[in-house]
Amino acid sequence: MGGSGYAGNLLDLSFAVQRGEVGSTTDTGHNPAWCNAVNPRTGLSNAQPDCGLAGGGFVLDPRGELLSSQVKDFINRSLFTQTTWALQLTKAYYGEAARRNYWVGSSTGGRQGWWMAQQHGDLYDGFLLGYPAMNWNRFIIGEAWPAVVVNELLGPQGPGARQE
Repeated sequence: MGGSGYAGNLLDLSFAVQRGEVGSTTDTGHNPAWCNAVNPRTGLSNAQPDCGLAGGGFVLDPRGELLSSQVKDFINRSLFTQTTWALQLTKAYYGEAARRNYWVGSSTGGRQGWWMAQQHGDLYDGFLLGYPAMNWNRFIIGEAWPAVVVNELLGPQGPGARQE
């Protein structure tokens, strides 16, 4: 299963398990506990507190420097590892290889699925992708744009209570 948002959490796999399938998910190498943990090499937290206000602060250290390894984990490394690990675990647990392997995801999970189809399509039998969040740098700005417009037109208080 693909992730959602900045993918810093593990999704519920009960639907797959209830259907008798093996499911897998990844937090793409980060979550608030990881972001807040102290890095023994630096004595500072691994990333921005609680992974930042919107969740994307996992790619910045406490000084605001880019953590390129976290970017690579978010974009591709964790997805490949999730897939290969799930296939290995399936074979070890059931004593046979998976009969089929599908990627299912939308939004962030849809974008992740597009990446996996392009880079590692041979690992899958199919992809079910919905509304992939592409062009991430434009997507995030576009997501914030309505609030910017409301602030410009109505001020920081936003729309007032409805008068009858």
